[in-house]
Amino acid sequence: MKKGKLFLLTIIFLIFFQSIVQAEEIERILVTPGNSPKINEKFQKFFSQMDPQDTVKLWVFFTDKGIFTKTNYERELQNVRNQLTKRSLNRRLKLRSWENVVDFTDLPVFSPYLETLKSKGAKILVPTPWLNGVSVKTTVGSISEIQKLPFVREIRPVAILICPRESEEEKLLPPRKSPRTIETLQYGNSETQLSQIKVPDLHQMGYTGKGVLIAIFDTGFNIVETPYCYVHEALRNAKNHILYQWDFINNDSTTYYNPWDPTNPGSDPEDTDPEQPSHGTKMLALIAGYAPGNLIGSAFGADFLLMKTEIYQGNDITAEEDNWVEAADSAERLGADIISSSLGYHAFFTSPSGGDTLFYYDSLAMNGDSAVTTKAADLAASKGILVINAMGNKRTDLNHPNDPYYNVTYIVAPADADSIIAVGGVNPWTNEWNSTYSVTGPTADGRTKPEVCAAWQAYTIKVDSITAYTYGAGTSCATAIVAGACALLLEAHPSWSNMKVREAIIKTASQSNSPDTILGWGIPDFKKALYYETPEVPPFNQDELADPYPNPANLEDNSDNPNNFKDDELVIPFNLVNQSLVSLYIFTISGELVWRKDLGTYIPGRDYKVPWNGKNLNGKKVASGVYFVLLHTGWGHSVKKIAVVR
Repeated sequence: MKKGKLFLLTIIFLIFFQSIVQAEEIERILVTPGNSPKINEKFQKFFSQMDPQDTVKLWVFFTDKGIFTKTNYERELQNVRNQLTKRSLNRRLKLRSWENVVDFTDLPVFSPYLETLKSKGAKILVPTPWLNGVSVKTTVGSISEIQKLPFVREIRPVAILICPRESEEEKLLPPRKSPRTIETLQYGNSETQLSQIKVPDLHQMGYTGKGVLIAIFDTGFNIVETPYCYVHEALRNAKNHILYQWDFINNDSTTYYNPWDPTNPGSDPEDTDPEQPSHGTKMLALIAGYAPGNLIGSAFGADFLLMKTEIYQGNDITAEEDNWVEAADSAERLGADIISSSLGYHAFFTSPSGGDTLFYYDSLAMNGDSAVTTKAADLAASKGILVINAMGNKRTDLNHPNDPYYNVTYIVAPADADSIIAVGGVNPWTNEWNSTYSVTGPTADGRTKPEVCAAWQAYTIKVDSITAYTYGAGTSCATAIVAGACALLLEAHPSWSNMKVREAIIKTASQSNSPDTILGWGIPDFKKALYYETPEVPPFNQDELADPYPNPANLEDNSDNPNNFKDDELVIPFNLVNQSLVSLYIFTISGELVWRKDLGTYIPGRDYKVPWNGKNLNGKKVASGVYFVLLHTGWGHSVKKIAVVR
């Protein structure tokens, strides 16, 4: 055979071989073989103890999404890519290339599979594209028929967690003098919990979390004035930063307490306890609170998505996995940068009332790859969300004697996920670990947990009042404080991915060189983390004007003027590190007052903007020339030069 023909045959063979390899790779992505058996032994035993007519919530996971060719797969990926919000796309691109910005987990669940489940008597609850499955409500007797379906990969119960609420005593530790006095922001008793991780240092540099979107998963939120709900003084500023609310328990937008009223279609039959929104509102206040002299939250300038995922009943909080997974998917689509989740999953009962029948994620399952919420947390992280989750609190009571693991201290899901920040608790004054309030690591597969620790006792609001404050305790508090502090880093470093933020925090924490299974990498130092790399958004330490624009300005036709201000306006931006009365003045070069605007009281923040239409106090256009803009606050003044060209 001639060398030319041999070479040609070799090329053809290589192309053919490569096509086979690519086809096999696509098949591995698109189809996952069913488990054998589809229901593991523990869950089989769990179902065998129930009557065939009993109703149960199940996870049903699928082998595929009804896509089997590379062409169809690429087409569906493009469709999903086109549907991403700008916020979600930009966040993903910090971590992924454009070619990989979407993947198989983003494709919708195959709807004919859902229809088939319906035909078997299952009620569809929460489809989850990320995990390629759905939670359903059905009878135990129908499980055998569902597992025979060829596209069903695995069946397991939807876990229901019941845990006692965290302590909310007025004084869990004796109050002590804060380590220093912050002159410009009056933190009150909240100074200790923030100073421990250097948050006030970042506030003093002008970082408040502006532009960062935090999703909070919790029991509910008192944030809207209703006959049953009064907004606390510390959350009145936060009301303007709530971009979205959703109740995943009742599938409506009511995230506060609204007692059942059959004549009111907006009332929630599940919300039978006025304490329902208590825990979530307190966590929100730890991040978003702003009441000088009493409470300052760690990121009072951030924006928020409020996700009601847990039911408060008496002294217990009940949570279901599918609520958490659905909330994570929703937060991702809405463009959340951070998820703050102050509840973990460990021991689960078959019904909200508990009982003798239960199953649990034991310590061996805390391996980063077993619990449904753990898988969802890692998927959220893979899409660029910084997930902050509580490690969990060690319990010492015997309320649930049927759970042999109840008094054991170990991680709760999804804190065992490998790409998140799990937060433990320490004494806010001594930095000491407290065995009552903080679970320790490591994970079952030997990874260090927690990542970091913060104050397990924190000063927050008293929800049944509009002016009173109290102390909360537990790793929930530490989680919320850290989540807000992470928003400050993302404001200063908008190009940082979630994993870069995580890296900066653990490599600058108090035990960064010698992490252990109690404090992890230690207590974070957010000032050091800020300077892990030079901030892209520079700090400022006094009230000051930024550069007005456009400058020079003709104030007639500025069609390229950004931020949607009118074409005939000059934008005057300014930054405040203090709360103060604010006034703006414009003078001629000879000192004559041309224009004045008294703006009232502003809280600290970056990039406030006020337009000027180029007219003087009498409403007449000013002449061409050079002018001075003066910002005056109770803490000083700042001047910038502008030019008007007619």
